[in-house]
Amino acid sequence: MTTGKNLQYYLDHFSASRVLVLGDVMLDEYVWGHVERISPEAPVPVVSVLNEEFTLGGAANVAKNLCLLGARVAVAGVVGTGPQGSRLRSELVKLGVDVGAVIEEPGRPTTRKTRIIAEHQQVLRIDRETTRAISRASEQALMSRALERVPDVDVVLISDYGKGV
Repeated sequence: MTTGKNLQYYLDHFSASRVLVLGDVMLDEYVWGHVERISPEAPVPVVSVLNEEFTLGGAANVAKNLCLLGARVAVAGVVGTGPQGSRLRSELVKLGVDVGAVIEEPGRPTTRKTRIIAEHQQVLRIDRETTRAISRASEQALMSRALERVPDVDVVLISDYGKGV
């Protein structure tokens, strides 16, 4: 179907877009350092940490990118009850994202990918996650809060990374 509007029209009007991102929200952690020696305990490099940074990952990164393009964004997903889930929600709020449909599930870790980078090369990635389905209670709360937002959005974007949402 052709509407007669070109790509530039849609780009110019993107800031009026309202998007609900539903999916697996994650926190990406980057640890930068340098290696001066090999561990005496095992033949692995010892990374002396110089800098650490947390960024949004998975569906949370999709939401961030949409915000940076000017869209108004809401996120529906599941995090754990600990500090990493709080950090993820806080970073989304800083961007102006509606996090009212981000559910905290007790006993579930917030998905976190830690990348160890030494001398400009990733030497290790540590994944803290579960791929099991979210609990029935979390599923019901997530669907209820997501469906409350559907009438106020132009599009629902599903961002599935196989982490249980």
